Amino acid sequence: MRKYERLFFCGINDLNDELREMIRENDWGGLILYPNVIQDTYKLTEFFNIIESNGKKCLISSDHEGGQIETIPFIPPFPGNMALGKTRPEYARKYAYLSGNIMKSIGFNTVFAPVLDLYTPKNSAVVGFRTLGGEPVKVAKYSNEMLKGYKDAGILACVKHFPGHGKAFTDSHEMDVIIDASPEALKSEDFVPFKLAIESGVELIMTAHVIYSSIDTLPATLSKKVINDILKNEFEYDGVVLTDAIEMKAISEKFSPKEILEKFFNAGGDMILLSNGVKNFPIFYKALEELLNEGRIDENKLENSVVKIKKLIDRYYHKQSVGFINSTVEESIEVNFDNVKPALNVILLIPQPQKMSQADILSDHYIKIEKLARKILGAKIFRYDMKKPKKVDLPGDALIIDIIVDTFKNENLLKFHKSLPQNTIYVISHDPYDKKFFEDRNYAITYSMTPVSITAIFKRVKEFLSGF
Repeated sequence: MRKYERLFFCGINDLNDELREMIRENDWGGLILYPNVIQDTYKLTEFFNIIESNGKKCLISSDHEGGQIETIPFIPPFPGNMALGKTRPEYARKYAYLSGNIMKSIGFNTVFAPVLDLYTPKNSAVVGFRTLGGEPVKVAKYSNEMLKGYKDAGILACVKHFPGHGKAFTDSHEMDVIIDASPEALKSEDFVPFKLAIESGVELIMTAHVIYSSIDTLPATLSKKVINDILKNEFEYDGVVLTDAIEMKAISEKFSPKEILEKFFNAGGDMILLSNGVKNFPIFYKALEELLNEGRIDENKLENSVVKIKKLIDRYYHKQSVGFINSTVEESIEVNFDNVKPALNVILLIPQPQKMSQADILSDHYIKIEKLARKILGAKIFRYDMKKPKKVDLPGDALIIDIIVDTFKNENLLKFHKSLPQNTIYVISHDPYDKKFFEDRNYAITYSMTPVSITAIFKRVKEFLSGF
């Protein structure tokens, strides 16, 4: 097992076999989930199921700040920090506590929030209304309330972007960013919220890929003057220092992985954030090993960082998560694909959206299932009328996935389904009694019409087709 995997906070953009294997093999310090995983319920539950089944303990985060950046769909929409800064501090604490509790119930234990950058006129859109305002003391007060709310909810908050991104008029995702403010201006303005956060016990701080010309010619992320001299010595911060995403162009286009690692760790930093963990972790870990072999990084320093990161994991990691939902789906479905033949084209045959009773919302499910079929399988969609089904002209070389809903109630509907080509998978979703009509065919029984259950079948089909 590698020794310094904990020094990396890896971004997860999708779930695939390569990621599953990397999670099994590595003990990363942190994982941040991006919207493509979070907003697809099946992927979200599968991710936490992977974490639990492999017995992994790490920090698990999102960028859900509220307002301009909202990545977790289960948290109620919020006006955002700028609007919040026009109201009362108690709302800041309430929102952090509300959203933090929801995050924790899903399985998150960390959030990359709050934003402590100050608003300045004409600042970059990357800051926008993510900032609480332009008054240092007010931003400090409101953000401190948010820190209390997250803490009360059991969520590790990461303040950002030290020492302040607010005076930047360009975006460090895309280009170099230079701030020419004087040391006096930074101390009386941008540093204020961070200083109060440190005094209040913040445990995780993210750096900015911004050059503060009055302090150093290097971006803050790589600057010993910023991280060691100001953050650690002057402000007496002894928590974990995390980079912003290393793939951002302000860093990645000017410095090699070895240069980034050497400068950051020697400046006093602790964790590297890789927005594309699957692609870039092997590159950066190899670079770290080379630096250690060359004696260009103090190994004792890295050991101290690992200890600090492990303490955070022990303090905030919890087993509660939505991973059991994935297990519930997988353990409940029945599948018989014995006679399925591979096909280049997939067709989803699904009832026209309608309610079966006043006690369901199946019509909403149908729409979501159609979108998932297109996304996962690239399927074409054909709808049929459950009351008066008519013959559908389907390509003979396609694999058909036929969503079955209460066929036993309608003889014409049964004939319609039975007349479909042999290469059809009948998905019995609403009443398992329908199984008796299709036992001699390819079928799946989900005992559910929810998208999370039907998605499990789509994924089984995708895995089957990928084998040919």
